[in-house]
Amino acid sequence: MLSLYRTLSLRYLSRRWFRALLVVMSIMLGVATLVATQALSETMSKATLAAGNPMAGTIDLIVTGSGPIDRSLTKLIEKVPGVKDVQAKIFDQVNLIVGDKKIPVMVMGFDLDAYVKKSNRFEEQFILSESMDVVRVSGGTLLFAGQIPAILGKELDKDLENEKLPSALGYRVLTLEKNLKKHSVVSIAWVKPKEQGDWAAFGGYVVMLNLDHAATVVGMKAGKARRIDIALEPGIDPNKARQDIEAVLGKKAVVRTMEEQNQSLQSAMVGMKTGFSMCGVAALIVGMFLVYNSLSVSVAERRHEIGILLALGATRDQVWRLFAGEAFVLGAVGSALGIPLGMGLAYLGLRPMQDAIGDIFATMNLRQIELTWELTALAFSVGILSAVIASLVPAIQIGRAH
Repeated sequence: MLSLYRTLSLRYLSRRWFRALLVVMSIMLGVATLVATQALSETMSKATLAAGNPMAGTIDLIVTGSGPIDRSLTKLIEKVPGVKDVQAKIFDQVNLIVGDKKIPVMVMGFDLDAYVKKSNRFEEQFILSESMDVVRVSGGTLLFAGQIPAILGKELDKDLENEKLPSALGYRVLTLEKNLKKHSVVSIAWVKPKEQGDWAAFGGYVVMLNLDHAATVVGMKAGKARRIDIALEPGIDPNKARQDIEAVLGKKAVVRTMEEQNQSLQSAMVGMKTGFSMCGVAALIVGMFLVYNSLSVSVAERRHEIGILLALGATRDQVWRLFAGEAFVLGAVGSALGIPLGMGLAYLGLRPMQDAIGDIFATMNLRQIELTWELTALAFSVGILSAVIASLVPAIQIGRAH
């Protein structure tokens, strides 16, 4: 077979290099579309979960309502047996105004004092640019001066280094806007999660405030929160704890598991993921059709050579393998080129997709597309397989004709 590849395949491909190039490009575009659509779909799906459920961490249950819920519910939940930690949280999208620019950022509100006191959970999960003692002193000083202290995500803090911003007590003053109302906050430190996780959905464009200040900035009533996160003691049955919490809360709020929360968020993405999958499959079918047409012409042009091979004792199986081998090589080249091209297309579509998702959930600052080994292997295999299948159909037809 190797001698046949050298004498027939290489000679023909060198003479018909443009047709071989068209085959490679058809496979490349099909694979690129598959990679781009699937990588974007997976990235946006995970980002949507992060936008609707930021800083999930080790949470077991969450308490939500049709709108903001009372923070006072945390005191009722704390009394339920098996509850380890209860945290009211606020998170919402606002605009950071820098000159003439409006930069979308995520405001996250925590009860920072309680968060620090309980097992140093804050320092366990985050890396701070300053020591916690310095942050406390700085925050207390600013509060005494009537300012709102804020902790920025590291990436946001870095991007603001070269901006000309007003200052207060030696710290940068930032202007946040929500519903046409502007609020000033003072950056006292930057923070970075030890495990990037879901925070990557916002590209580090996060402003952390205490609960009361976050409520003021996002326009929420005093004493309210977006949701309450509950962590259970090890070994506690979540279903039993959920029933106990529901009994305590009554109809004041709804208790959900993290799985239920994520499913409700993902249900909104089903249509988008289905559309992406259909686009990827359609591109592969179109690519296979183009490959079939090109290879049909190639096989027809070599009808005479095929007849000679069969007359000399070659089997139809050997003829099929000859064309399958050529298609395998062309498919491998096209797939290898299509994967990086698909990543490039995914990055081109990243910003429009973020804008579309931002109209529904929260604006994200994604800077990286997720390309898994599973998707890479699938795209490479499908590209080769589509080329081989497209080549076998005309080869079998010609072999039978002889």
